[in-house]
Amino acid sequence: MVDQSPNHFCASLPLQHPGAANGASTRKSSFLWVPIATNSVEMRNIQAGLSYFQELYPMRYSDIMAASTLAAIPMIIVFFSFQKYFLKGIMVGALKG
Repeated sequence: MVDQSPNHFCASLPLQHPGAANGASTRKSSFLWVPIATNSVEMRNIQAGLSYFQELYPMRYSDIMAASTLAAIPMIIVFFSFQKYFLKGIMVGALKG
């Protein structure tokens, strides 16, 4: 029988935060699922939109790089905001020795 005491939740819940944050961030950027799930180009995420833009205008590398930089800024802000949780998740999974 599993012990459902409050101490169990107090011990295991902080360990689940880094894994949940990592799982939430990787599920949002699944590139192959977007064309299947959406009917129109307007509903695609930024990665699929950049790929579609590159198909329409193949030689506009400066525009694609500018859009890629703008798309990366929110991800960088989120990473630096939750950096201690990401690093804590890496350290929990590390092996000593």
